[in-house]
Amino acid sequence: MTRRGDVCIWSDEQVRGRGRKERSWFGEPGRDVEVTFRVERYLPQRPELVASALPTSILLALEDACSTRLTLKWPNDVLNAGRKLCGILMDVHGSTEPVWLIGIGVNVARDGFPPMLMDRATSLRELAGHSVPREDVLLGLATAVDTALAAVQQGNLERLT
Repeated sequence: MTRRGDVCIWSDEQVRGRGRKERSWFGEPGRDVEVTFRVERYLPQRPELVASALPTSILLALEDACSTRLTLKWPNDVLNAGRKLCGILMDVHGSTEPVWLIGIGVNVARDGFPPMLMDRATSLRELAGHSVPREDVLLGLATAVDTALAAVQQGNLERLT
């Protein structure tokens, strides 16, 4: 599904992360994955389906990474037992040649969190009981994004909605 102009932007540290309603995202340098996928000229017949297919596809990829059952808190959080593992933010700019920005933050290798997040956050390391390479998480997320966008484009959503 890759098209010319699509880009994956991954940094080791994100200093101005944001979530819905301009909430802050707290990533830990070298331990989390914070990535933005920039997708150009993606024009599905039913773009509203991306909002459900994309988080579901990401949830499935993260379940594979930690071998643990996860849940979605709609519209954009992946949780385990009420504790946040991942946040997803989608923005679309333009209508005839839209540019989609899909930002994803995953707590990957943390052993703990600041006091204000202790009871509200978790990580793949905590859930899997071992380290999960960030590069593997990034590849899983890229595959999940591609899978979701292709499924919406092709109308093949049985597994993702």
